[in-house]
This record gives sequence, C-alpha cells and structure tokens, in this order.
Amino acid sequence: MVEISLPDPTVNAIWQALAAQAQGTPRTEAVNVPVHLLGSECDLAIFLTHRWASPPERRDGKGIALQEQAALDKGTLISALALAGVHVEVASDDRGSPWRFSLFDGAVQGRCDGLATGVVEAPKAVHALMCKSLTAANFRAVKKHGLEKALPEHWHGLHGAIHGTAATRGLYIALNRDDRDILIERIRPDDAVLARQGARIAGIVDTHHAPPGLLLGLTEAQTEAARKRPPCRYCPHQGRCFDAAMPRMHCRTCAHFSFTAGGHGHCAHLDKPLTPLEQRDGAICPTHLHLPDLIPGEQIDADPEAMTITYRMVDGSTWTDGPVRGEE
Repeated sequence: MVEISLPDPTVNAIWQALAAQAQGTPRTEAVNVPVHLLGSECDLAIFLTHRWASPPERRDGKGIALQEQAALDKGTLISALALAGVHVEVASDDRGSPWRFSLFDGAVQGRCDGLATGVVEAPKAVHALMCKSLTAANFRAVKKHGLEKALPEHWHGLHGAIHGTAATRGLYIALNRDDRDILIERIRPDDAVLARQGARIAGIVDTHHAPPGLLLGLTEAQTEAARKRPPCRYCPHQGRCFDAAMPRMHCRTCAHFSFTAGGHGHCAHLDKPLTPLEQRDGAICPTHLHLPDLIPGEQIDADPEAMTITYRMVDGSTWTDGPVRGEE
C-alpha cells in the first residue's frame, strides 16, 4: 500500500487554526515580577518585564499545543503522586484557586501546583509542588546536573514557592516528553539566597534607570551570536536589545511614574495614585514622557518647561519625546 504523506500546507493550516483560536488573547502580563525570573541572570530582562516595555507575547499554534500537553502531563504527574500515597492539595480555597503567593512586600508574585504531604522521603514535611513536562535534553540535564544548575528559573520558582506558601521543602517532579520517564528532586529553603534576591529585586523595581544587560561589553559579532542562544534566544525583549525597538506607551514606561507596593504606582506629574489597570491607560496620557533609558538613542537636549527630551536615534535622525512628538 502506498503511504499518503500530508503536505506541509495541511500542517501549516493546523498551526494557523490553533493560533486563530487564541487570537486576541496575548499572554497576561504580570502585575509584579514573575517568580521564575529570579532565576534569570539578566537584570535588564527583569526590569523590562516589570515595566511592560515590550509587546506581550502572543501564542502561536505550536506553543498552544505544547501548553495544552503540559497541562495534561501535570495532571498525569499529580495522579501518579496520589497513586504512590502522596496527598496533593491542588487548590488554596474552596473555589479551586491555585496556590498563589507573593514575596518581598508583593514585588514578586508566583504560584505553585499544590502542597504535597506524605512524600516517601519525608512523610510529614509540607512540600511546595512544581510539575513540569520537559524535553528529553532538559530532562537529561536535570538528572545529570541537578535542577538549580540545569534549569535555574524552575529552581528559583520552586524555591520562592517554599517561602511564599510557608512550606518546609520543595518537590519538583518532571515528565520526559519522549519516553514518559519521571524524575523527582527535593530542595530545601535557603534564607541567604532569598535575602540576596530580595535586595536585587528591590534595586530593579525602585530604579528609573535600566540595569546593564547581558550584551554589555560584547562585540558586534558576539552580540549577534547571543541573539541565537539562550537566554536571549527566548527572551521577549529581543527587539529592544538587538533591533532598537521603541518601548510601549503606558504609565510604567513613563518618567513620571514610580512603583509603590504590590504593583501599584504613583504619577509625580499628576500627583495621583495608579492601580495596575489604570497604568495601562497611560498610553493615551497627554503628558507621557518615556524613561530615557528605554529609548534607543542618545539624549542630546531637554526642555524642562516644555517637558520634552530630544534624542539622536541609532539611524542618525533626531526625535523629540514629550507632549508633541515627532521627527525633526
């Protein structure tokens, strides 16, 4: 019998249909710093994420399929734990809300997949639970090098969950997407790590100046190579670092705005407190003035009375930011 091979257009149509199904639903931007970013070595990525500087990521068809498979795998892992006698509390209240938590006076937020007790190695300990579906390469890396070295964003996410939920240990369980093998790693809370991260996050949230990124000091060739490898390869801020993209307009990218607590803020120009929802309205604010560090150009002039800043852009043109914007 002659095999019928599906043409690429049919495969493409599948991905397009899945993407269309989720059209107009970009990933929700976090009000505060997502806990997994504590594992990022790039302070600039954390700053840009917290400032909502880049367009929110939109899910493509393949990404949606992977997300759905990861959700199914999470259920498989929780069921497997239950079969082994581990009790997993998967909701923090009777409405089924996931275990959400915050750290550092609300500057960091996250959630874990549940609280587990009855783990064979430590039956009485309460474990913050993280369930993951991994590629074969990542699965092997965690088994060989340990979670903290192989996938630091996962380690810091789980470590934050221990402190945020007042658990005593962290339980990481992962499924290999290829052969369905399972690995488990337990981690302990480290107060010294938490203290260092708290100081780091406070510095990033409180400043109006963008911290240096991973490209600082690299040659042009090294910079281009960095674009193609982790962590830059998967970073949502590639446009800013590699392509001189302009930042978005809203309160968080404005020089008049400062954070207060829990993602809320204050406008110094209007002397007005701003909720996270109100901060998005800064896109239509007539007095919006971008943070200078977010503009891909060199500041060459400023007029405090007119509230304008003029830049020489990377292409050699000049651009004036302020109540009246445009090229000169």
